[in-house]
Amino acid sequence: MGTAARSAIREDARIRTMTPRIFSQAELYDLPRDKAILLSVKAIILESGKALLLHSTDAHLHWELPGGLVDLRENLEDGLKREVREETTLEIEIGKILGVGDMWRLGFRFKDGTVRDIRVIEIIYQCRKLSESIALSKEHDKYRWATKDDMASLQMFPQHQSAAENALASH
Repeated sequence: MGTAARSAIREDARIRTMTPRIFSQAELYDLPRDKAILLSVKAIILESGKALLLHSTDAHLHWELPGGLVDLRENLEDGLKREVREETTLEIEIGKILGVGDMWRLGFRFKDGTVRDIRVIEIIYQCRKLSESIALSKEHDKYRWATKDDMASLQMFPQHQSAAENALASH
């Protein structure tokens, strides 16, 4: 092999080592394909020493704070306003973050029928209602304004109950 050929091989090897490899996100982060991470935003809305709770119609039949999943193309605050409006028809003003939750839900069913284990990162905001009338979406069958004592007897997600109790104690 002549000098020119050896030089060309060395140059080709140098170029290959300088060219960055493009990784997919799944490769880069070693993401499992059967799991998902979702971002949820929730609102603590207080009135007369009570917090607004919604009773879910899903299989868990629990009480929860208004709010839900953020769409990919919206910011957190817009997502929370949209979710509260969809679930209750209330317009809100968003205040400070009161808590962040991190939980797993096994066997979560997506609208397309896919079932996956999901990790939900949830941000809970203090909010003030700007409208009065409440009309529920089909995701909830009733609502109530609950005191800290009321919450002790309700089936709730622990992070919702804790954040609501803390907000009521400092209000």
